[in-house]
Amino acid sequence: MRGLSVILKRVGLLVVRMKREGDPVVDYLEGICRGKRVTIVREERSVEPESFFRKSPDYPVVIWFTGEGIITKLFDETGGGMERITVGGEFLWERESFSGDGMKIVFTRKERIEVLSAVLEKQKVPVAGIHLSPSVDEREYESYLFRFFQEELKWKVLMEPTERGSCLCTLLRRKLRLPVLVCLLSLLLVNFLWNDTLRKRHSLLQAELTRVERNVSARDKHSREVERVVNEYRRTGNRRNAFIVDRMAAVIPPEVVLESLEIGPLLKVYEEGKPLSIRDGLLRCKGRCAITEKITRFIGELTKTDFAREVKLISLERERDTGQSLFKIEIRL
Repeated sequence: MRGLSVILKRVGLLVVRMKREGDPVVDYLEGICRGKRVTIVREERSVEPESFFRKSPDYPVVIWFTGEGIITKLFDETGGGMERITVGGEFLWERESFSGDGMKIVFTRKERIEVLSAVLEKQKVPVAGIHLSPSVDEREYESYLFRFFQEELKWKVLMEPTERGSCLCTLLRRKLRLPVLVCLLSLLLVNFLWNDTLRKRHSLLQAELTRVERNVSARDKHSREVERVVNEYRRTGNRRNAFIVDRMAAVIPPEVVLESLEIGPLLKVYEEGKPLSIRDGLLRCKGRCAITEKITRFIGELTKTDFAREVKLISLERERDTGQSLFKIEIRL
């Protein structure tokens, strides 16, 4: 925590209270990390983000959405049905807690926050985190900001190819730009007055600065490459996928647990800059079951479906520790 929090020691907090009708109420707070606590140094009530952020802040801003439309849902430890929220990009969500009995997901539709997101993006507000909760207690502000300093402002976050990592990298460069420039000018002056040794040191510092910028550029390029691969895979996907998965779910016996499902698996390892090579018309699944007869029944039910041309059991083996049967099935569509 001591590293980035010393440089980025100020954090803004936008508390957005959603309402059923009309614009949300937005409060603004600023906190400064001082040792092992965070002190709120500024509070503004009912601000207009577009006019409030006339100048892009040079510190990270986190958003706390609360109120109408923020939904909490509990899932059992298997997480069944959770993918309807976490997959597809329709919802903004976060896992609030996890215990041995299950997990809690807090979510809202992205369309409810699109207007505010567009305003913040237009004003170039560096959003470094989003938090969701159905209700909020003002006494939690300081503790939440302290957790943000403690858990999110770490050097390893800068290496993550995420929006948060890019945001913190940009802020760090803005914070260090003037000090680095002053150091370079000072070195040039001393070098001019004294000897060639300082000139060489200046060259080394310049090379190091270039290397850091090159690393940031490479990280941005990697992020764009990942996005390109994801978009390409989505384009190659079959529109029947949702139908096939739904039909499979209808015939799975309760005793059978599916652990993985591949539709159109890759033919070879992905190579950067080259198109994806997938095997269309093929589905593979893996799972486990304590009763072998249920696996046979599952295969029989798959054979009866109208989407499966051929169903083949690739492997079946018993797990020594649990006694359960592990199976792999291949389905030609």
